[in-house]
Amino acid sequence: LAKAAGVPVWFEPVSRTKALAGMALLGSLTFASPNEEEALEMACAADARRGPALRRLADVATARSSPVPLDILARAAEILVLRGLKCAVITLGPRGVLWAHRAGSAREVEVRRLVALPVPATEVASVSGAGDALVAGTLLRLQAGDGVAEALAFGQAAARQVVESPRNVPEAFDTARLTAGARAALASQALIRPVPLPPAPLSASPSSDKAPP
Repeated sequence: LAKAAGVPVWFEPVSRTKALAGMALLGSLTFASPNEEEALEMACAADARRGPALRRLADVATARSSPVPLDILARAAEILVLRGLKCAVITLGPRGVLWAHRAGSAREVEVRRLVALPVPATEVASVSGAGDALVAGTLLRLQAGDGVAEALAFGQAAARQVVESPRNVPEAFDTARLTAGARAALASQALIRPVPLPPAPLSASPSSDKAPP
């Protein structure tokens, strides 16, 4: 209904199961904001040919108790955009946020990252609600006409104030800090190149012919 009415839709998965359930609507979504694991599950489901290789690379990294490398997550985000999502936003917790969207040609996908705004450990009251604040702050600025990078930077600033509050939603936001934080977050943006994946096996599903190289 939203797609038919021209209304943008933001999908916020809250679990791996619900992230996979949302795959049926991928081409109708404007934004989706999975966390790292949800993004990998969605990308592997979207690309039957490259998915196993992507999962193996991620598993190797996490087996060493390391976070999933950004270039692997960048490939996951790229796959989701190539499969019909307008903009893939992967939340990275203390590492910030990564997003992918088409730039220029119909084939080219650009992936960028904003680092998280620093919060001293002694000032972290609760991380509950941080993801919701990121989405809410981003949507607020998108509605005001900001680009995706600027909107996500504002969302990052809102998320920082949430983790500093014992409440899921602070009674009030410091607007001056929001503005300064958004400016600092935006200055951190950088391009991320997706990890190369090995050629897919010849026996792979033919439904994935449009998979990225």
